[in-house]
Amino acid sequence: MVATMTKSVLVIGGNRFFGRHLAKSLLEDGHRVTLVNRGKTDDGLGSGITRVQADRTKRDELQKAIGGRDWDVIFDQVCFTAQEAREICEIVKGRAGKLVFTSSQSVYKAGSQLPESAFDPSAHTFTQELSREGDYAEAKRQAEVSFTKNWDGQLLLMRIPLVIGTDDYTGRFKWHVDRIANSTPSFFPNLDAHLCFVRSDLAGRAIKELAMSDASGPMNCACPGTISIRDLISKIERATGGKLVMAANGDGGAHSPYGLSETWTMGLEKMFSFGVKPAALDTWIDELITQVKRETK
Repeated sequence: MVATMTKSVLVIGGNRFFGRHLAKSLLEDGHRVTLVNRGKTDDGLGSGITRVQADRTKRDELQKAIGGRDWDVIFDQVCFTAQEAREICEIVKGRAGKLVFTSSQSVYKAGSQLPESAFDPSAHTFTQELSREGDYAEAKRQAEVSFTKNWDGQLLLMRIPLVIGTDDYTGRFKWHVDRIANSTPSFFPNLDAHLCFVRSDLAGRAIKELAMSDASGPMNCACPGTISIRDLISKIERATGGKLVMAANGDGGAHSPYGLSETWTMGLEKMFSFGVKPAALDTWIDELITQVKRETK
């Protein structure tokens, strides 16, 4: 059951993409929201929100920005290392009820309909702490381990897949629309590999709904349904009038950001059990392709 009482909420990293949608959804529910961001990007969320500037990677700045306040819920959208996880736990120790960490599907190896039990942070060990640049997937695993060991309240580990939307600053989805529309050679190791996605606005709302429930522990969060790379390409071809030209290899920037050799999807039964079910992938993917196409040169 989703709680409705007003809460004091901290969102670390919430001025763009699905973090912005999360903050917007929290505001719409009447929560008191504070955003912490390094820069001053206009979030477009108006005057009903408190903004604090601090670099998430610098402990002293983060301590000064949030250390003296109490929070009902903290959303950490931009933690990428075990050290960063450990530091936020120390900074707000005893001052927050629930912490929601935006982790990643990347904690899993390849597989189909992977359940949350496919990666257990309480059983994962490592000898060297890695950065996101060194090994993104392992860095996210280590961050989950660190939160599990160091957080003394309720903990929700949100495992998010590829996030797409018209506001996707990474440009990964647009990469495919652009190259297929312009018949630019692109390389895919396995066209029959399946992926799962979540749209940015749906991700923000789902994270909020799960956080405001009594959900805890690891949680897969995606839009229901999967799609093969082959079918995704066919949809883009129909929408753009272009045609996939397969490159011989991934050299020279031709390798698709979605170019996986094996299927990589998550099971969503746990999310459904809390009454959270974002719109299915097949109900909006064609419209998104059309929207992204308008930006294609």
